[in-house]
Amino acid sequence: NVGPPAAAYAIEPVTGRRFEDYVEENWFKPLGMKTASYFDTPDVESRLTKLYRSDGKTPFPYWHILLRPAGSINASAADMANYVQFYLNRGAYGGVELLPPAAIERMETSTTTYGAREGLKTGYGLSNYSTVRARIFHGHNGGVSGGLTELAYLPDDGVGFVFMINSGSQQAFTQIDRLIRSYLTETLPKPAVLPVVPGPAKLAGEYAGWYEPITPRPELIRSFSRLGGLTKLSVLPNGLSLRLLNGRSLDYVAVTDRLFRRPTGEAAPTIALIADKSEGTLVEGGGLTFRRIPSWMAWLEITFTVVAGLLILGSVAFALVWVPRKLLGRMRTVECLSVRAMPVLA
Repeated sequence: NVGPPAAAYAIEPVTGRRFEDYVEENWFKPLGMKTASYFDTPDVESRLTKLYRSDGKTPFPYWHILLRPAGSINASAADMANYVQFYLNRGAYGGVELLPPAAIERMETSTTTYGAREGLKTGYGLSNYSTVRARIFHGHNGGVSGGLTELAYLPDDGVGFVFMINSGSQQAFTQIDRLIRSYLTETLPKPAVLPVVPGPAKLAGEYAGWYEPITPRPELIRSFSRLGGLTKLSVLPNGLSLRLLNGRSLDYVAVTDRLFRRPTGEAAPTIALIADKSEGTLVEGGGLTFRRIPSWMAWLEITFTVVAGLLILGSVAFALVWVPRKLLGRMRTVECLSVRAMPVLA
């Protein structure tokens, strides 16, 4: 479910035709994508592979995504390889320019986030995001229940890949992805490493402290994301240190006084200290925006979470006492047992 170029959305005014029909006629055919289709027709269904759960054995029913054009494109591996060529050729396929190179560059560039305004070149563009390692890959991934896919390419090196697996195994997906990226870059010249500059000591008091994420991708789990994403930021002589709630610590070295990268040779900065304070003291990185909160608030949230967890476990421990007593007939005078039972069932 890797969507069509986002720039296609603004090509033609409303004409009464379905958007999907327009894309199939004006994008799939010129790209040589003969099998690609949005629709769950008998012809498409006859070519679909079976989907499986993460064990690779238990079948999973096909899930036809309703949120077109964000997903639901069914296509062969060969068709998707043509789509990779389209990006590598900077908007052209088979010698025909479908989009100007500037449109592809715009799709690959994040422009509206606080981090982009600070100079971060990585992030989510127009249906196209960057993955920063020793090099900057661009592309998009996708997934349905029982199927995972990845499309990525290196525009400056002219190589890319796409693969799909008919399994929900995230572990297998990650291993395949890592192997392919290693193979593609094995013979490429080593990229230049960004120089390290002195850390922003003058900003230590301004940005050091506790942060919580304020831009979760699914709104449904905002509260869990906020608690699980609590992070303590410390300003070091040559960069930053982020200590996560699970105890893991991530260090970053300074590229400028506001942009930072991992010390293991990331090709671009991935963390930004935001100068704009209109929404508080912000840090952006990893596709999320974090806002600084008072230390007492962070510890209060941590404490209440721990207490809530203990109370949940306490209801189970308490049941080890009253359930046997109930079975032995020693709670005949006790009323409202459902008040005790519901927490245990929950």
